Amino acid sequence: MLKKLILRVIFLSAIFCLFPIPQAQALDISGYDANLYDRFVAGTYGTDNPVANPNFIGASYDWSGVGWQTDCIGRSVAMVSAQNFVCANHYRVPVGSTVSFFNADGQLKTYTVQGYSTFDFQLTQNGNPIFDSDGNPYMCIPDLALGWFTEAISDSDGITHYSVLDADDYSTSWFDTGWYVGKDILSYGWTAKAGNNTIDSVTGVATTGMSSPSNHTTVAEYSYDRNNDPQGQAGAQGGDSGSPSFIVWDGQLTVAGTHFAVTNGTDAWNTYDSLVAAYAEDIDAAMSSTGYSLNRIKIDVFPDKLKNAGFESFSWDTMGPSDWNFRNDTGDGSFFDMSGVDNEHKRSGSRSASIGEMVSDEGQFRHDASYSQTIAGSTDGQTYGFSFWYQNLVNVPAELLASSAEVMIAAGIDPTGGSDPDSSNIIWNMVTLTPEQFDAAWHQIMVAAQSNGTPMTFFIKRYLSGSISSADIAAGKYWSVSMYIDDANISIVPEPATLLLFMSGLAGFRFFFPKKP
Repeated sequence: MLKKLILRVIFLSAIFCLFPIPQAQALDISGYDANLYDRFVAGTYGTDNPVANPNFIGASYDWSGVGWQTDCIGRSVAMVSAQNFVCANHYRVPVGSTVSFFNADGQLKTYTVQGYSTFDFQLTQNGNPIFDSDGNPYMCIPDLALGWFTEAISDSDGITHYSVLDADDYSTSWFDTGWYVGKDILSYGWTAKAGNNTIDSVTGVATTGMSSPSNHTTVAEYSYDRNNDPQGQAGAQGGDSGSPSFIVWDGQLTVAGTHFAVTNGTDAWNTYDSLVAAYAEDIDAAMSSTGYSLNRIKIDVFPDKLKNAGFESFSWDTMGPSDWNFRNDTGDGSFFDMSGVDNEHKRSGSRSASIGEMVSDEGQFRHDASYSQTIAGSTDGQTYGFSFWYQNLVNVPAELLASSAEVMIAAGIDPTGGSDPDSSNIIWNMVTLTPEQFDAAWHQIMVAAQSNGTPMTFFIKRYLSGSISSADIAAGKYWSVSMYIDDANISIVPEPATLLLFMSGLAGFRFFFPKKP
């Protein structure tokens, strides 16, 4: 979910823009080298004859869709259609001014700005619209604007426009802001230079002075430390407003954001870029007047819907992990079983989930318990992998262990979304262990299944069976075993060929689970 954070920020725009801006005030890049980080050969940007820099770190990508105000080269825009561009709302190229682009043939092309759309919304407090003393609605204007030229750019001009990576799951009305976290970006600045960074978070930053949590621009945040960051890391500075940032996807630039603001700092600060994808629906609606639509690359966010994948949170009602359904289906009462969380045995984080039991009655015994989680919004025809890590520990000395027992551990997927762990619809992968194979190491198990476009259910299951003789009982022997589970994960398996490779690494892969004795 999107966190809304109210911060004091400094707008990046310059107060005046009468002349080309000196390089010292542009994008700050650690270990800056003009031969690597400048898009154009020194001294040619902003002239009638710019020269592309062949050593530019972004030289392999198409930058022709990034233009600049012809008479104020500090203002940059990024094309999102043949006629539309995005920029910062607070630092727009004036209507009637021209924007220049440099195409792959080394030619300058110039177009005139006709107008803008913004994405205003009424402020709310505690979910209710708020108004000023005169009854006028308080409005928030996110710092993102969509501009358009007087005419569409023809294909023959050789100016590209950029797609947007859209992590919105429209089937469940969920925008997965977390998908963007950790993505590497190319950050562009006002003297046509670019450096690297990585998105640290997606949050909401106040657009105006009001403190309402609803009053924000959705931004991608990334930090910069000019003294400690590796060479090539970049942070925006005053004057960089509106310049774009990009995520490289399948070898192509996709627009991520436009520079909005920075925190106050001399040697280290954060940059906030208005996240274009967060406004995709609004942009599409505004673009419709020019007959275009935003080219959205749909991101399959289904894997991110797995809740409490690290088993960090737990329910006081069940004393087990939150968001997971626990089922204990043994039937003979020969042991006790419990679902829980454990603070000592964990692979990562602060907790793991646990399944524990004790068996001491004479005769055959079995233990059958499972965790499951059903998730909606899968993509029809897409293959998903499911995995988790497990650790099995015997909780009694070896001389007290009963003989003749096996533990089977399984990962399963029901493509139909059913909740029954004994359903024949479930595709399973399982491993079978004897007490001699138990150790303190963590092991991973994985399974894969193709979606039918319906909800899917993911299962973690353990099945224990064996027998205890009267002699074992007389000797005080019994079974006491705990399994700890951590770091569950859903992944996308892109192609059938990749699925075969995925399966080849799954020792003991089976498409069934044995019947109960």
